[in-house]
Amino acid sequence: MRYYYFHDGEHQSGPFDIAELAPCSLKSDTAVWHAELEYWVWVSQLEELKDFIKREETPKTKQPPLFDKGKIKTDTASVKRRLKLILFAVLFIVTFVATLSFITSFTKKTGYKYESKNHTRIEGMGKYNKANLQRTSKSESAPVKSEKEKMADKVSEKEREIIKTAEKREPTKFLLINAKLKPSLLGNKLMVTASITNTAKLTKYKDVLIEITYYDKFKDPITTGKEVAYIDITPGSRVDFKLKTTMPPGSRTADCRILTAIHYY
Repeated sequence: MRYYYFHDGEHQSGPFDIAELAPCSLKSDTAVWHAELEYWVWVSQLEELKDFIKREETPKTKQPPLFDKGKIKTDTASVKRRLKLILFAVLFIVTFVATLSFITSFTKKTGYKYESKNHTRIEGMGKYNKANLQRTSKSESAPVKSEKEKMADKVSEKEREIIKTAEKREPTKFLLINAKLKPSLLGNKLMVTASITNTAKLTKYKDVLIEITYYDKFKDPITTGKEVAYIDITPGSRVDFKLKTTMPPGSRTADCRILTAIHYY
């Protein structure tokens, strides 16, 4: 069963299954995501949600969001990055298997076979070798944990779950953006040069949804737009990126903030 998450530009809600959406009326320009999607998309792009889109008698006069819907479906840089990760994983697995095969072959050639924690027998001799008995000591056996140590491990696991829950619930508390928004000298283009820092301890984030607010010459807000930064940010790291979008007529300046992001471990 699919569970849907929604974001209206201010708050994130969900998860909801398709049955819970039956009495609801959705806006076509609301951002939505579920586990089978790589990125946030519009409600109007999902066939199963088109029946829930609110029918309005009068058309909207609000400036449509400056969100490049084509980038949601295809992102060449993101695909290349994932292909590199897959290739790296395959090379790692091949190297690991080859190393394991070498160790197994070496062990068979030397003729050692372990029968217990405290004794080592050389195959073909039929009795224990005293020299090899010294290789297995009490220090090599698994240490027995005390009750206090076991309790400390349980507390540590609970703390990790609490931290993960908090980082998953509110990404904006752990993602810090530092951006410079510069209108082009010719035309109506806006260049965004920014960096995002992940202050979370355990959670990774990707596909950050950014809201851009545009202001007129009197510094009054005109409208807002949404853009997605297709980046992966590990805990404690910073990622630099650039965006290019179109400014609405009459706008002179702009600023931006993070709305949400997809979390993973």
